Amino acid sequence: MLSNRLKHNTKSIFNLNSTQKRAKKEIEDKVEFGSYPFENVSCQVCNSIKSRILSEKDRYGLHYTVRVCENCGLVYTSPRMVQDAYNNFYALEYRRLYSGREVPNLDNLKINEARGEKIYSYLEQFIKIKNRPVKVLEIGCSAGGILSYFKNAGCETLGVDLDANYIGYGREKLGLNLVEGTLRDVPSDFTPDIIIYSHVLEHILDIKAELLKLKSVCTKNTLLYIEVPGIKNIHASYNFNFLHYLQNAHTFHFSLTTLRNLMYKNDFKIIKGDEFIRSVFVKREEPESKEYFQNDFKEIGSYLENTERAWNKKQFSFSVIKRKFYLFIKNILVKIRCRLLKWKHQSLP
Repeated sequence: MLSNRLKHNTKSIFNLNSTQKRAKKEIEDKVEFGSYPFENVSCQVCNSIKSRILSEKDRYGLHYTVRVCENCGLVYTSPRMVQDAYNNFYALEYRRLYSGREVPNLDNLKINEARGEKIYSYLEQFIKIKNRPVKVLEIGCSAGGILSYFKNAGCETLGVDLDANYIGYGREKLGLNLVEGTLRDVPSDFTPDIIIYSHVLEHILDIKAELLKLKSVCTKNTLLYIEVPGIKNIHASYNFNFLHYLQNAHTFHFSLTTLRNLMYKNDFKIIKGDEFIRSVFVKREEPESKEYFQNDFKEIGSYLENTERAWNKKQFSFSVIKRKFYLFIKNILVKIRCRLLKWKHQSLP
């Protein structure tokens, strides 16, 4: 366990609204009564079962066991809900718990369009896109905010997502070509030049099967853009708060090294990437090399320990400041009270 605050309890780090509280209670009840069964899994990079537990809860206070593989450093969830349970969770509770709304939240559409612009600019390092018939496929596209930027730049776009409400909105309001489903529902005659997984890969349970199917969709020239919340970027993206980073919908937590290991083991090689994580891969043609594999266990462990230490230091400093501020205000109020009493005493005949 990384620290005591990560032991399981039901406390959320957020003030949940009524919608979120209902969704959380439904999840907890389904877990308790077996409607959401769990399974134990081994590391999906090296198949090892040797691991250390980092946390027993997520940011909403849900029971959520996250561990790090000692053989390669992959951070993953085990035990985790089985696929059918996750399917029902996404259909019934996910949006309500994460957005706090009973209906689809489309406020993030503009944010996703801005993300589309950033992804577009990042990919222009590798392929000329503007005003060319570049085919772009996005897996887990939601309402299509990212794709809309590519469409407006002249690309031929296709998106797939499991949420019918978001798919319907993207079709009707944005005029996008969207399909309800997964990678397996992409038409066989659509051969993409670019495939985008933006904050999607960390949600997929059978990641090896996904990458196997992905190989059949890619040509040797297809650029695969993968963006996930990097576990070595918690200091920047989550203000050193590891618990804020943890969420039950994420079953994998990648560093650039562990993502590269996973992709290489499944016949993809990295072109470029960072710890944010933004990365580009292509199909690997050359034979597998054992020298390519790197164990990130020690580096991830050291990073998380330092991050947790920095978080605790920040919290201690904040507590000290609060205490000093409280004493400062209390001292002022005492002085005011004394002066009022003195004035009142002097005013008496």
